[in-house]
Amino acid sequence: MTEEQKQGLLKFLQEKLIQDSVEASNALEIKMLKAEYDKNVNDVENGINIFKSEPPSDSDYECVNCGS
Repeated sequence: MTEEQKQGLLKFLQEKLIQDSVEASNALEIKMLKAEYDKNVNDVENGINIFKSEPPSDSDYECVNCGS
């Protein structure tokens, strides 16, 4: 992941946190949103693409969430 991609994702996450916090119905929901934001920021800063979906390499299943 390039530095430009990281910065774009961090900006997106910050904007999403602000928007979701405004729409939140209570303090607990805001706290949960903040925890999710912190985890996602940590992943992005460590070069992990939070939108990339791959099955675990040690899975006994051929696909994840496909209903099998």
